[in-house]
Amino acid sequence: MSPPMLLMLPGLDGTGHTTDWFVECLGVRVRPVRLTYPNDRYRSRAELAQLILDNWPSEGPVVVLGESYSAAVAVAVGAARPPGLAGLVLVTPSFVAPPRQLLRFLAPFLPPLRPPPAILRWLLLNDLMAAADLLSMAVACTPSRVLRARLREYLADPSADDPFPVSVPLLARRDMLLRPATLQVRPGIEWISFDSPHLVLAAVPLEAADAVAEFVNRVVSVD
Repeated sequence: MSPPMLLMLPGLDGTGHTTDWFVECLGVRVRPVRLTYPNDRYRSRAELAQLILDNWPSEGPVVVLGESYSAAVAVAVGAARPPGLAGLVLVTPSFVAPPRQLLRFLAPFLPPLRPPPAILRWLLLNDLMAAADLLSMAVACTPSRVLRARLREYLADPSADDPFPVSVPLLARRDMLLRPATLQVRPGIEWISFDSPHLVLAAVPLEAADAVAEFVNRVVSVD
């Protein structure tokens, strides 16, 4: 019997390179399928969700993982209830810890330039140098105009990844970097926290892999 499928949606870069170590740590416990987003032009999260639904795996069950920017894409896919969907994993969803108001205000004025690597490391990895190469590789593969458009969309609607329309089992990871004042209690949501920066799958891949693999196998066996 083959392991259950974990359909992994990439972060803001659209490449999934920052999850390399996480995938290695999953081992044979699940079958990770990493998707990449078309980077020739900007597509909204709604368009990306429809693209995934149009190419939905014919075999199931499937658990969808969406990290950061893609948490909203995962929620949109989950709300559509495609056949074989067994659960969702949201990594650092913004609905529980919205980006700071200043960042949202400045988003329309961001220059069309690639952010300096040092700034990205500070914001997303808390200067964790061990994962810096993964982040640099991911960002280098994505045109600046696409990164900027995705960032503006992400900051403009931080509640887009609120999983209220989803009725499948869901594992969500709080973003400790943004330090939400309270943790919202929602039926059907299982919360887990790690002491890590925003890019948790790159920062603590082993711990994250253990938690995700356990969740995937549990909800698939129940399903």
